[in-house]
Formats: sequence, structure tokens, C-alpha cells
Amino acid sequence: MLFNSLRFLLFFTVVLLVVPRLSWRRQNLFLLAASYFFYGSWDWRFVGLLLLTTTLDFVCGLRIAAATEPRGRRNWMLTGVIGSLSVLAVFKYCGFFVVSFGELLGRLGLEAHLPVLRIVLPVGISFYTFQSLSYTLDIYRGRLDPTRNFIDYALFVSFFPQLVAGPIERARSLLTQVAAPRTITAEHVRRGVALLLVGYFKKVAIADTMAPLAQAAFADPAAHSAGQLAAGLYAFALQIYGDFSGYSDIARGAASLLGFELRVNFHAPYLSRSIAAFWQRWHISLSSWVGDYLFQPLLGAATRRLAPRDLPLGLETRLAYALAVLPTMLLMGLWHGAAWTFVAWGGFHGLLLALQRGLGGPARKWRRSRSLRAARWWRPAWSALQVVLTFHVVTLGWILFRAESLADAGAYLRGLFHGGAWADFGWSVPFAALLLLLLDLGQQRWGEAGWLTAVPRAWRWVVAELLLVATLAAAVQQAHTVTPFIYFRF
Repeated sequence: MLFNSLRFLLFFTVVLLVVPRLSWRRQNLFLLAASYFFYGSWDWRFVGLLLLTTTLDFVCGLRIAAATEPRGRRNWMLTGVIGSLSVLAVFKYCGFFVVSFGELLGRLGLEAHLPVLRIVLPVGISFYTFQSLSYTLDIYRGRLDPTRNFIDYALFVSFFPQLVAGPIERARSLLTQVAAPRTITAEHVRRGVALLLVGYFKKVAIADTMAPLAQAAFADPAAHSAGQLAAGLYAFALQIYGDFSGYSDIARGAASLLGFELRVNFHAPYLSRSIAAFWQRWHISLSSWVGDYLFQPLLGAATRRLAPRDLPLGLETRLAYALAVLPTMLLMGLWHGAAWTFVAWGGFHGLLLALQRGLGGPARKWRRSRSLRAARWWRPAWSALQVVLTFHVVTLGWILFRAESLADAGAYLRGLFHGGAWADFGWSVPFAALLLLLLDLGQQRWGEAGWLTAVPRAWRWVVAELLLVATLAAAVQQAHTVTPFIYFRF
């Protein structure tokens, strides 16, 4: 049931009509049933898998809190973590590793007759697994008390607006809202409508119109000139941002109309001035999850291992950061998909982050030089240059993310830099980029994606009507094509 489908709009209309007429506890029960219906509409066979993960972490949370010894707490935490990750591994990665192992044996000259596994990937499994895992880990760390109401916890895991593509919520935020009475205010409605308008515009008017250009370029790089490949690459950069941030805005808008507050998942990432800043603004819920539960423990372990070596403090800090960030980003790449292209994409960003941290000291000294401080033009010019460079480095990385194989990624890069004929770039991509830039500038100016409610009243309705008309016009043009959200397959 896609957010950009008539089916979802009918489903959500029914939910909006029913929820305000129910008491708080009945609201939770109804929303849980609606969420399972929503998930079952993709493939009813995987409803049991969602229930299994939910039950496992719910029980483990109770057992961790009840355990009187550290060993018992640790064992129950490991049961929840290993159990949830095992389900994810079987359904998402088993086939990938079997095929990769078979290819490795073939390169070593050994014949391998390994079984071919054709396992359907449950939609949203990476998202709800991480969300459920954070509950178990927070209880183990003493940051959260477990809930004893299974309905509340099941709704926290399966809440349909953010179930299949995030934001990845924490129990301290969303479960707390589920477990308390809610009142849908006028502000909830205003913010919800504003977020829905912006989200649908990003998805339908930007992402879906850029999708054919990106698809054509990546399907056969050899058949396109350098200009067409560049247009296809920029189109994909706009598509994936409009698609995923649009989904997050729609999810937050739908939740707001139901009285819930979901976390901001994007904050104008293409206006970042560094790779580190990009990851603080892109898919914020995943970045913070990985930072809390993976990067920080790895950083602590690396620092402890390096401490006895008596290295200079600056070198020790940078080396510990590199040892932590590289495996973190490799695993983040693998989280996105069971393919070596995703692993390479994660490694690419990991190397960039390590390099940025390593060069941070010399760069700061250079920027502080007396001549540059004296130049009034320097700061805005340098900031603009950083934004442009960061955007293009990130965009180059999208080749690894979008290509079907490493060989295809190499072919795309070769065609991009040696394909000639840049004259046929076209104007649709720069126009879409300008529209997204205006949206991001609005978010920068007023704080977040719900900025439309902060626009002066005289302009608010004008902007809203323009967004609505553009979205409807794009929807009519694509009436016979419904493009799924990219992150649904993760």
C-alpha cells in the first residue's frame, strides 16, 4: 500500500474518521489493527514475522529488567539482539552470502554446488528490526523501563506511518506517546497538512519525474553520452532525496494528524559543508541509531586499545576515529542492501569521514591564516565552495548506491568522464534542483520540514496552492505509473 496510491488515501481517510471517535486505549487497539492491516497489504505472510520480532524484544525487555545479576541481564539482551538480527540475516542476507561464497570458491578453482536461495525480502524489515532492537538495548543500558502493555509496545513497533521506511523511532519518544492519552490539536492538523503537502510534492513532482532519467542512464551507461550520464546521475541524486525525505515528511504529517510527533529525518542535507555534516542531516534517525549503538562502542574500544601505545593525543584521537568509523560505515552500507555495491558505498563514505577527521587540524589552521581572516569575501565564498564540493562528492557516491554491480558502477564512471558530448544535458534536472533548493532554504530559514506553517500568512496559501497544483499536475502526467519509494526495499 504505497503512500502515493489511491488505496492508501482511502485507508488513511477511514483511519482519520475513526480515531478521534475512540477513547485512548481503543485508539491504540484500532491503530494496531490498522497497522497490521497496512503491513499485511504488502504480503500477509510476513505479518507473523513482524509479530515474532515484536514478541521477542517485548519478552527480552521484561526479562532484562527482572534479572537480578549482570550475567542474566546480558544473556537476555544477547537473546533479543541475536534473535532479531538472525531473522534479518536470514531474510535479507542469506542468499547474498551464499552467492558470494560460491563466487569465491569458483575463483579459487573449486566447483561449488550451493543451493540457490530465493527468499522474498519483507518490506521494511531493516527499519522495524532496528527500532525494536533499540528498545532492548536501552533497557539493558538502564535508559528505559520496560512497558508491561503488549498492545502499546506492538503499536510502537508497527505504527504504520513510519513502519516500512522510518524514521527509526526510539521507545523514549514514540512509546511514551503511545502509552499516554493524546489530544489532536489544531497545531497537529496544521503541521500535518503542511508536511503532507511538502512530502507529496517532493515525491510526486520531483522524485517521480526524475526517476525515468536516472533509470535510462543507469540501465545502459554505454549507450549514453557524458552529458546524459551526468544528467542521469544528478537526476538520481534529486530522486533519492525527494523520494526518501518526501516519505519521511508524509510519515510525519500522517502521524501528526493522528496526534503523534515523529522525529525529523532530513535537514537540508545537500546544503551540508562536509561529509560529517551530511550524515548529521541525511537519514538522521539511522545515523543517530548507528552512532549510539555501534560507532560509540567501537570508538571506546579503539581508544582503549590505542591508549597503552603512548601515541600523540591528536594522532590517537584521529586513529581511533578511523578504526571506528570505517567498520561502522561498511555495516551501514550493508544495512541498505545485500550487495557489494552498498558495501563499497559505505566504505567510500567511511574513508571520506576518516580523511576529513585526519585533515581537520591542518585545514583549520589554513582557514585561520591572517590573510584569509582579513578578506571579508572569504567566509561566504568558502562556505559556498564547501557546499558545492560536498554535494558533488556525495553525488559521485550515489553511483555505487544505484548501480546493479561494481562493474556497472565502473562503466558509469568511465562514461561520465570519457563519454564526450556534454551539450545534451537538458534543463529539467536544473529546474528540479532549483525547486528542491527553495524547499531546503525554507527549511533552513524556519527550522524544519514543517516550515510552511511559519510562512507569513499572506504567502502561506499561495505557496500551499502552488505545491498542491504542481503535485496534482505531476500525478496526472504519471497517472498510469505508480513509482514505489526507493527505501521500501531496505
